Amino acid sequence: GTGISGDEVLRLCQEAGLPLDGISRTADAATSQTHVMNLPGDSRTFFHLRGANDVLGPSSINIDRLAEAGIKVLYLGYLTLLEKLDCILADGRTAAAKLLSEARELGITTCVDLASTKTGTYRDIVKRTLPAIDYLFANEFEAEQATNLPLSNGSDAEAMMNAARKLKSGGVRKAVVIHSPSQVVWCGTASEFVVMPEMLPPEDVISAVGAGDAFAAGVIHGIHQDWPAESSVRFGVSAAAACLSGYTATDGLTKLPVPQEAP
Repeated sequence: GTGISGDEVLRLCQEAGLPLDGISRTADAATSQTHVMNLPGDSRTFFHLRGANDVLGPSSINIDRLAEAGIKVLYLGYLTLLEKLDCILADGRTAAAKLLSEARELGITTCVDLASTKTGTYRDIVKRTLPAIDYLFANEFEAEQATNLPLSNGSDAEAMMNAARKLKSGGVRKAVVIHSPSQVVWCGTASEFVVMPEMLPPEDVISAVGAGDAFAAGVIHGIHQDWPAESSVRFGVSAAAACLSGYTATDGLTKLPVPQEAP
């Protein structure tokens, strides 16, 4: 959007040293935003405005330019919350699947994260996009929505792995990664494994906001650096743990050292 929130996004990107030439602005919608209500000792509630995210379409992303720039990984978050990319084309794929397929054809690895929403079209959108995805990330709630398999709040590793296998068999190219507070399951073409993180003392957990995104970012860093799958997942777990120590989605991550070699 063109308002104060849009200015803030650009300022934060500039501070982080990110290139701004791929960011476009629109006067047709406000910048997408989420208000997070944290309840001490309880869960949290999100009030989400889709805003400009619904304007983001295939034409917003120049895949050829990304490939020319040597970009290795394209991350799409979140499928099922992007109206123009979630729409179903005449060939039965989603617009997101077409875009991701174009990226894969140019040698770019595609990573997709799901959103924690409940809609009647959720499973269909996911199913029609799976074959264009190299790595799919989901938490236990999202995996349940996408597969219709009961996951008992992510406490059952076998149930989570079964859901991952179902999504993988839907066409995901390299791996499905499902994470819950108690464990992570990796269902890949080459290997399947479960990682159980050490539980943090409750007094060390300030806020869970952004922990899932931090986890995905850590794993994707490992993928980008060609680390073994287990190393990538363990770094993702470290990133999620660091995120829990801060109020926002990013302030806990400033303390996280990024290893040069696979951990």
